[in-house]
Amino acid sequence: MNACVVKLDDEELEYNGEYLEEGNELNLVVENHYSKGNIGTTDVQHKGILIEDLKKHTAYYSPNFTFSGFNVGLSYFEKYKANFYFKTKDFSVVSDLNNGIKIKAIAFYHPMLIHFFCNPAFSITNNDDTISFTLQTKNQNKTVLPVCSNNIKEVEYGGVYNLNDSNSHQTINLETENYIKLNFIDEVDYKEILSYVHEFNLFINVYIPLGLLSYKTVIFTNNSCFELIHKKLSDKKYYNGEVLYPIRQNFFDFFCELYKSFSYRNETNKNQLIPLEFKPLSSLEDEFLFYFRYIDMYMGNTLQRQGGDGGKVKNHKRIGAFIEQYARVFEKPDIASPEVLKNEINSLRAHYVHEGYYLQNGEFKVTGEKGQRLYNKKLDYRWLYRIVKALKYGVYLILYEKILKLDIDEKVIKHYCENSII
Repeated sequence: MNACVVKLDDEELEYNGEYLEEGNELNLVVENHYSKGNIGTTDVQHKGILIEDLKKHTAYYSPNFTFSGFNVGLSYFEKYKANFYFKTKDFSVVSDLNNGIKIKAIAFYHPMLIHFFCNPAFSITNNDDTISFTLQTKNQNKTVLPVCSNNIKEVEYGGVYNLNDSNSHQTINLETENYIKLNFIDEVDYKEILSYVHEFNLFINVYIPLGLLSYKTVIFTNNSCFELIHKKLSDKKYYNGEVLYPIRQNFFDFFCELYKSFSYRNETNKNQLIPLEFKPLSSLEDEFLFYFRYIDMYMGNTLQRQGGDGGKVKNHKRIGAFIEQYARVFEKPDIASPEVLKNEINSLRAHYVHEGYYLQNGEFKVTGEKGQRLYNKKLDYRWLYRIVKALKYGVYLILYEKILKLDIDEKVIKHYCENSII
């Protein structure tokens, strides 16, 4: 662990301590500090703490340190940990780190941005005689586009580089990174900032559905900037795999238009875009129910708008309407006819919801639209796998075409679904 000086928000004294930054978590030991309220409590207690590492010239602050243990005896200390904290090497701005911090802008570094636009800080010119590398130290030709919606004033597309010239020019290492900076209309409280982080990652994954997260976040206040460390950060800085674009639109235009028309911080939009959460599902049965429920929600709302049965449209009719409209996702001839599919998918959904995933003798009861028993079906997991893939493909077609109203390449969407990339 590293030695440090510790300052607690609600106390004037300074304490010696030790800390360890491990992954996206900060662990702290405060020496000779004893809080009566922490002893024997099971409640989660939050405390604002500033850490100064004078040797590394680095300061850390979190308003959300949680108490994690203590020792009382000849020596006494308390333990705290945080997975949301600010970090800086500029000690002149440490006074800005407090639990009243207001954020006016946030910058994201994401592994896919290098694929989406050229770094304005770096360029290469190649001709017959020379190869020229240009590094822009200032006055970068950044792209800044207005949004003026959902508390986003404008979006800035920029880049940085890190040049390491050592061994008398024997080795020159140049690393470039792209970023997107969101300038806010109104300042954002630190308690709300993770919702913007989550929204950004999700919007990037709309454009290229790989489920990747940003690897670095920087926040800007009126007088300074700090790196923000949080649990949503990825350790993946670059992506070198295959890149296929499902959306037929320039990235700059797409990104700004999405921020203008959607706010994932809005509860209604959260439900509509939830497949892009990329939360891993533990079983094929979970996947089946997840995609069924999304289809059920969308088709139910659609049929009701079209004049459904007293505002209530049965599951059987909802899945039937989906199969009719999206027959192309069930292109395997050995899956079943539309009528059989409708009955079997809805019946399996009913069994999983009401009786659980266990199937006696490996069979489930298939019923018709009016609930009449038709037959028992032996569940073949290869059949279930194909059904899940078809439902998933249909969900992403609904999401991209109907919800987001984007011009897409269906073959690319199908590729991502069939190869379990999304």
